[in-house]
Amino acid sequence: MLLTSEQVNYIRQRAQDDHTLQILLDAVAQIPAETGILSQFFQFSPVYVFIKDHHFRYVRLSHNFGTLLDVDLNDLMGQTDAALWPPDQAQIIHDEDVQAIQMHPGQHIISEVVLASHGENHTFSAYKFPLDFQGQRYIGGIAFDITGFKREQDALERHDHMLRAISNAATRFLTTHTWNGDLIQTLADLGEAARISRVYIFENVTLPDGDITMYQRYEWCAPGITPQSDNPELQALPYSIPAFKTWREVLSAGAVITRVVRLMPDDMRT
Repeated sequence: MLLTSEQVNYIRQRAQDDHTLQILLDAVAQIPAETGILSQFFQFSPVYVFIKDHHFRYVRLSHNFGTLLDVDLNDLMGQTDAALWPPDQAQIIHDEDVQAIQMHPGQHIISEVVLASHGENHTFSAYKFPLDFQGQRYIGGIAFDITGFKREQDALERHDHMLRAISNAATRFLTTHTWNGDLIQTLADLGEAARISRVYIFENVTLPDGDITMYQRYEWCAPGITPQSDNPELQALPYSIPAFKTWREVLSAGAVITRVVRLMPDDMRT
């Protein structure tokens, strides 16, 4: 029987050498029911599957690529990555394709790339390998969206980093003769672990009338962040002003106050 393009692609996916290729060709020719298997595979695959020709143009894509890019799948056929992604990302993918297409059959490369989809960055891990058929070289690939895994991994790393920062701070406080001797380094450890731009320590001072005000005493800033240690607006801040009227009770009880700075009221931020 005459093989369809779907059958040829199916064979190309499975063939390891010329002998295996011939066996598969004979098998498919004898089993017409195999015709729709590859179509179903590309339609329902939970991972991203693709085939590119030797010009690095997409010649077959799994259905989920259309959802990923929010386009009709047919519009992607014959396109290169330069038409789909920003130049820097497309160049990374192209360089990997050049490496993969020059490999021997049976070899593969594993790559990781960050691509934007629907306004959000997704991290993909891809396996790419060469395919030979009818004198032409192709690239086969399977890609996994590992965004969730990377987020969990990043959260664990940040958690471990923070625990180390706290442990180092405790060690310093227990071994130093003056509690504030290495305080700036402690603030730096905490700031870097939390991946934030600055860390302050304010001191509460009780005034003769019994009112309590706070003064900025110590500060660490990330590289490129302007220090505020000489900012007079961060000195002698009374808890009695409306923006901080509830802070005294909360902090006196040993509780924690958390705020997203950009969402704080203007009078609290200024």
